[in-house]
Amino acid sequence: MGTEPAASLEARLKTVAQTFRDSYKTKPDKTITKLLTSVAALGQIIQ
Repeated sequence: MGTEPAASLEARLKTVAQTFRDSYKTKPDKTITKLLTSVAALGQIIQ
């Protein structure tokens, strides 16, 4: 893991998931792109 504590990473994941659910209802295509970007960014942090 990077310098970020696991609890904060978990909180961020929950926020991303919640945001994803909310915006997916209105803009599915754009949301999927944004989610993939977020996951990629989280992957960078974890490495």
